[in-house]
Amino acid sequence: CIRDSDPAVRLAIAYAIDKQQIVNVAYLGYAEPASVIIPTSMGDWHNSDVVDIPFDPAEGNRILDEAGYVDSDGDGIREDQEGNPLEYRLYAEDDATETRILEIISDGLAQIGISAPPTPMDEDSLIALYPDFDFDLIKWGWGLDPDPDFAMLIFTCDERAEGGWNDSGYCDEEFDEMYVQQGITVDHEARRELIWQMQEKLFDERPYIMLDYEKWVQAYRSDRFTGFGLQAGDILWKAAFLTAKPVE
Repeated sequence: CIRDSDPAVRLAIAYAIDKQQIVNVAYLGYAEPASVIIPTSMGDWHNSDVVDIPFDPAEGNRILDEAGYVDSDGDGIREDQEGNPLEYRLYAEDDATETRILEIISDGLAQIGISAPPTPMDEDSLIALYPDFDFDLIKWGWGLDPDPDFAMLIFTCDERAEGGWNDSGYCDEEFDEMYVQQGITVDHEARRELIWQMQEKLFDERPYIMLDYEKWVQAYRSDRFTGFGLQAGDILWKAAFLTAKPVE
């Protein structure tokens, strides 16, 4: 999640994140770089037309230069037009994988003149930040249902209320209207088109920068069970069991 409201800063940050390094180092290859909120495992709900932002710190620097963010005192950190340094609080959960991801993100941001020291913390402390959105950058993850409705619900305005699912504070009337429409659209192709439009809108406006689709390594007795619904990515998730059955 990103709290900075300047689209130029959000775009520059996207160019400064080396997703392939995150996949290689943090997940040892058991992931793939992500582009949109719906993962590839969810089939045609995933918008495959979206072309991801490549890792290109030079382009990130160009964008910030053009937007007027300069390092006026030579300390390696850019300032905005009022002289405020681009210094962000970068949080994630305090396990080894998440901490390594924070380090990779922080190193990339430093290459474009943004200071964001990695700050791991326990899960309860992270969740406590959300009612007031008391963060600048936060690394978080979701487990989604096979149907895309929940993935879209996360970004609706009403879910910003305390106890809601919206953890970025994103609120857009057009997006909310599309969310309502997809919920009452029966035709699969028409609904898929709406879901693709919603993913593209989120990609362009960047309340999130999607990092990776993690590949979970799990095992089960294929001589005993079959038919797990794996679109949710986890054979232990409730949706997986709905179609599972014993081998006859």
